[in-house]
Amino acid sequence: MGLNKHEIYKRFIKVCESHDKHNGDYVIIKSIKDELKRGLELDSLDIVEIAMACEEEFEIKLNDIDICRCVTVEDMVNVILKELNNK
Repeated sequence: MGLNKHEIYKRFIKVCESHDKHNGDYVIIKSIKDELKRGLELDSLDIVEIAMACEEEFEIKLNDIDICRCVTVEDMVNVILKELNNK
C-alpha cells in the first residue's frame, strides 16, 4: 500500500530537519503551506539537496522541472506523491 500525503509530509519534515542550510541554520517547518524560499529561507542549492535527499528517502527520481516549480512544502509533497504513484 502506498503512502498518503500526511505520511509523506511527516517524512519530508524529517528529511528537511536533518538538512543544514548553507547559512548554518536548520530547516524548521511549521506548516505544509510554508514557502520554501521566502518562509524557510532556502536557496536553490538547499532545495536541490533536499530534493536529492527525498529521492533517497522515498527511493524515487524527482523531475527537475517539477522541483523548480515548487513554491511551498505542499508543492514538494505533491511532487513526491505523484512520483510514488507513478512508481
